[in-house]
Amino acid sequence: MTQDTITVNGASVPVQDPGGYVPAVSAYGPTPAAPFTGQVVIAVTGTAVALPAQALLNGVVIKAKNTNIGNGFVGGASVATTDTGAGNGYRIMPGEAWSGAVANASSIYVNGTAGDVYYYTGN
Repeated sequence: MTQDTITVNGASVPVQDPGGYVPAVSAYGPTPAAPFTGQVVIAVTGTAVALPAQALLNGVVIKAKNTNIGNGFVGGASVATTDTGAGNGYRIMPGEAWSGAVANASSIYVNGTAGDVYYYTGN
């Protein structure tokens, strides 16, 4: 493999990062065969629901259904519906979305009002 270069003031300069040369292709894994998509529904108000287990390369997007009754909260296993400034989740109102990069979708939880639906996609 040849080293990538850029031209600076007419001179060809090797592309490097602070830790030394790393070919761009080594920083990426294979492209997933298909997107990871689905829906979760809140069964009990105030009880967090985990996304299903799925290894992710680029992260995940969660969107609240437009007709949801209440706000949802995205976070870790202990995410609560507290919206006083002392809560531990990211609030998404009906129709809004959240995105984040995690290694596995199962580390993301959604909490909200019973019957509310949240869509997710990732890869």
